[in-house]
Amino acid sequence: MQKQLQQIAEETRALNEKLRDSNTRTKLEGLKQLIAMMSTGRDVSHFFPSVVVNIVTESFEVKALVYMFLVRTAEQKPDEALLSINSFQKDLAHQNARVRAAALRVMSSIRRS
Repeated sequence: MQKQLQQIAEETRALNEKLRDSNTRTKLEGLKQLIAMMSTGRDVSHFFPSVVVNIVTESFEVKALVYMFLVRTAEQKPDEALLSINSFQKDLAHQNARVRAAALRVMSSIRRS
């Protein structure tokens, strides 16, 4: 049991490092892992702060995965999601229509309690 907990802690630490890395490819790899974990039903809401910092990236691929994560976890973490509204609002004026649509989708998914 102890070994399993250590393994989970190590995986969590490694994924957090990937999400906070300055390399776009590393971030993409971490986000893909996170989305895969979500699809298997694992609670990944504790990664929320590490994911939200990536919303300011210029990479559409990273932005799309961040938005996908936020849409799925905004219900679990509504207060934290509300704190990132400014970033979504900035993306509503983005030159890429897909980014604007994704920002609107995330904002409409956030419910105030």
